[in-house]
Amino acid sequence: MPTRRSVPLLALWPLLLAGPCGCSSQSAIVLSLSGDAATAIETGVTAGGEASTSSILFSDDFGGGYEVKWQPSISNDGPVTDAQDGKNRIVTLDSTSSDFTRLHCNLDGSEFTNTDITASMKVRIEQAPSSTSRVRLDVRQSVDTENIFYAVGATIATDGSITKVGIFKKVPDGNGNYTICALAERKFATPVAMNQWRTIKLRISGTTSVRLAAYFEDSEMATFVDDCTSPLTSTSGNTAPNGGCLADQTGLGIQVERGIVASVDDVLVTGS
Repeated sequence: MPTRRSVPLLALWPLLLAGPCGCSSQSAIVLSLSGDAATAIETGVTAGGEASTSSILFSDDFGGGYEVKWQPSISNDGPVTDAQDGKNRIVTLDSTSSDFTRLHCNLDGSEFTNTDITASMKVRIEQAPSSTSRVRLDVRQSVDTENIFYAVGATIATDGSITKVGIFKKVPDGNGNYTICALAERKFATPVAMNQWRTIKLRISGTTSVRLAAYFEDSEMATFVDDCTSPLTSTSGNTAPNGGCLADQTGLGIQVERGIVASVDDVLVTGS
């Protein structure tokens, strides 16, 4: 008889947030192994107390290096290196001498094609920027629209702490360029110190009206419903065209802005 094993995730500690808490949930990943066959299902309880299950569409612990599934964006981005955290393989993105350091994968949808997905990654800030910058996980990129996406982003202060987490959308600005719009953000009551592994996550559902929720660890930080038509406000405070709904795009991107050195690990995408 083949051996069957179940491996639960460690419980995550609660986080104190500014203002009333949106919602929190507990979940576990159960891996069922039987011979050469393997399946993975994420089980948990929704905010309304309903049972939920999600299938794992994509995961990468970077055990074989980022080159297995990821590619750098452009040549003048900052360096990306495979690194070690003890015995654990990680990836470090260094943007100290560039505007961005970036990786992307699955732009052609070959790994997964679900439109309703939840994407997460672990991030650790190694070096603080000289001015406020962000680290983001970009979701719903594609080969044709690599510069357009939804994202969950962590804002990094000059002491390297994470001060807030939010939802972002990158859209054409109408002048042949692209702009980042902050759709919703939430501050921490106490900033989260650097040099600690933390998880940011974005949940996306819908195609003609898109529902988005950003999480830090398992705490919901911000929500937004994109009607895909209303004008948006860029991070610089200017009004930007909406850019339409981002549907049938499944690519992922990791983006570290100027001045930050950040390590990432354990990228996970689930679909329902």
